[in-house]
Amino acid sequence: MMADQDKTKEQLISELMELRKQVTESKALEISHTQLQHDFVERDKEFRRLYDATNIQERLLIDAVAERLSRAAERLQTRELFRASEERYRAIFEQTADSIALVDLETGALTDFNTAAHKNLGYSREEFKRLKIADFEVVESAEEVSKHLKQILKEGYDIFETKHRTKSGEIRDIHVNTKAIQIGGKNFTLTISRDISESKQAEKELNEYRAYLEHLVESRTARLKETNIKLKGAVAKRRQAEQKTKQLYQSEKILREQLEEQIKRRADFTRGLIHELKTPLTPMLGASEMLADRVKDESLQRLAKNINRGAQNLNNRVNDLMDLARGELGMLEFQYRAVDVSSLLHELVDFLAPSAIRKEQSLNLELPDSLPLVRMDEDRIRQVILNLLNNSLKFTKVGGIIVLRACITDGKLVIEVEDNGYGIAKQDEQRLFEPYFASKRKGERRDGLGLGLPLAKLLIDGHGGQIRLESKKGRGSVFRFSIPIKATQ
Repeated sequence: MMADQDKTKEQLISELMELRKQVTESKALEISHTQLQHDFVERDKEFRRLYDATNIQERLLIDAVAERLSRAAERLQTRELFRASEERYRAIFEQTADSIALVDLETGALTDFNTAAHKNLGYSREEFKRLKIADFEVVESAEEVSKHLKQILKEGYDIFETKHRTKSGEIRDIHVNTKAIQIGGKNFTLTISRDISESKQAEKELNEYRAYLEHLVESRTARLKETNIKLKGAVAKRRQAEQKTKQLYQSEKILREQLEEQIKRRADFTRGLIHELKTPLTPMLGASEMLADRVKDESLQRLAKNINRGAQNLNNRVNDLMDLARGELGMLEFQYRAVDVSSLLHELVDFLAPSAIRKEQSLNLELPDSLPLVRMDEDRIRQVILNLLNNSLKFTKVGGIIVLRACITDGKLVIEVEDNGYGIAKQDEQRLFEPYFASKRKGERRDGLGLGLPLAKLLIDGHGGQIRLESKKGRGSVFRFSIPIKATQ
């Protein structure tokens, strides 16, 4: 039997199992239990001693393997961290808006660069890879670029501004920050370039604006000085003007009071004159009318009618004068009611037809099929139309034509009196509506006061309307007035 120390773990286990089997068999064969138990205990102790020794060796082996695995895991983790770090910095490198490039200091070639580097100058990656710094550098020549790179290698870094040309030929201002580095024993520069064209342009505009502001300040300062001098003079003049204004105000006040007094006197005189004229006219009208009716002798009857006609004309003049005075003083009153315009115009044509026949003139009326009722002062409008028709009859030659028209246009009642008479000179057209103005026209007898047309204008203005004249010398005239229908409703 081999020595116990030379036995393997498997052999000891086998013997132990054998002993256990023998113990079992000894019980069956009634072998001495004590001896077998003793042998079993001794063998069990020997087994435990060997087992403990074996476990120590295994633990040492396991620890060694674990340590190696730990180191391998650490190296693996380090590589993963390095890879993640490289990916992170590569992402930053590629995604930054600034141009980043690794330039070979000996050749000026672009060894590596990010996306912004070629896109900012308008090149594809493949095109940009074939370029050198001198290919797009504007400020420095190829020789100057080479010298500059050597200077960077000597000093270690440089910060400067330059200009680069894009693929399309556009010149861009560039700010460059570069540092010399070594990779694998070879010299490179790590260059970060930023396009500052917009900031340069903004700076230029800012400087121009600053210069403009400085010029403006100088100009305004000079103006302020000049203005200050003028202001001092103006203050002195204003004081004089204020003094003069006070004097003028006092003068104006006196003149206004005098004018008001004159207006009052004129109104009083007009009222007195009208009263003095109306007082004898009233019985004269009544007496002449009664005399004309009662006298049978034709010659006396003609005289009575002439007296009545003259008194009636004078009464009309007095009424015109009174209406004009009231209009100028703002005291003219209107009595509005619904008027049948067609009937009014027919009535007026019938009234003046005998006068037209006596002068062998044609007085025609032109109306549409129907005219609406219009709210107006019938007596005042009749007065205006009669005045216009009488003027046409008066200043139209024998055999002439006078036409009275009416229509509704744009919500207005429009009435026209047209004749083919002597016409009116251009320079007199507007003045015809001034009181007491009388145009010197062929065939005119100056027996009026020049109140008819000014009074007509006052009456039409009072209705919210307008009156106009169209005339050609020697070819006739058209007097036209309009009244806003809504304004009179």
